[in-house]
Amino acid sequence: MLEEGEIAHRWPHILPGGQSVLFTVVKGQGSENMDIAALNLDSGERTLLVTGGSNRHYGPTGHLIYSVDGTLWAVGFHPDRLAVSGNPVPVLEGAVTRSGAAQFCLSNDGTLVYVGGADVGMTQSELGWVDREGQMTPLMQVASISSPTCRRMADR
Repeated sequence: MLEEGEIAHRWPHILPGGQSVLFTVVKGQGSENMDIAALNLDSGERTLLVTGGSNRHYGPTGHLIYSVDGTLWAVGFHPDRLAVSGNPVPVLEGAVTRSGAAQFCLSNDGTLVYVGGADVGMTQSELGWVDREGQMTPLMQVASISSPTCRRMADR
């Protein structure tokens, strides 16, 4: 249910166990008008987790990964308590964003897949594997990646 000043709830992500869902609260244009919240599906209680971020994923390392203007950030997250811990740290810069959502996803083992490059409409970007040293092996040209496609690639 939308609260006063909210336009939409986007990009739901069911947490392990199926009792809670993460989502982005949209209050206007730009990252500064988006928040990340969690909803306990049993109680209906909503918890604000991050202000000024969008398109969140819960990673197997116990981190909440989210985007702010094309930079991916990570912060400790406790899904059982629906609480973040510690200070957020940037983990990747240069992810393409569309409507406030960075084009990325995580696999179940923590592999990150993202579309890199400048956000310039629907132009093509190069998708590839990047190793820990930052060397990329190109795979294909894409304009964006859907969640199911991204998950299949990340789980590869």
